[in-house]
Amino acid sequence: MIYVLLAIGIILIITGIKLKENETKRRGQAFREVMSVQERDKGEYIKLMALNQELLNRVGFIEQRTEEIINNLALIQHSVGNMLSMPDDGSKGREQEEAQDYSDVVSKIDKMMKCNMSVDEIATSLNMGKGEVLLIQRLLQK
Repeated sequence: MIYVLLAIGIILIITGIKLKENETKRRGQAFREVMSVQERDKGEYIKLMALNQELLNRVGFIEQRTEEIINNLALIQHSVGNMLSMPDDGSKGREQEEAQDYSDVVSKIDKMMKCNMSVDEIATSLNMGKGEVLLIQRLLQK
């Protein structure tokens, strides 16, 4: 009977050791799965951070270019203003004459609109296209 109890004890010890090994393997596998998920998430986070940095660089470049364009436009406006203010040989520049003619046409169209003349009548009387008259009319309404 002692041998039987001894054999049962040995079998229980061996079974316990095997169960403990299986549990350790399962825990190790679960741990490895958790670690792989975390590594994948970290990789995605790093990719997102890299994309964010790239977008910030692009926005900075666009802002820099926008400032350069604005500065260039200001220089161009200043140059155009100087060119328009300089008369040719003591007379008005061609650009100034055209601007004056344009303002005269605009004032005539405005007066004719106030007299309730149709677009066709205005275009005919000023020898202009109907589209030009409509464009000026819309600009005056704004």
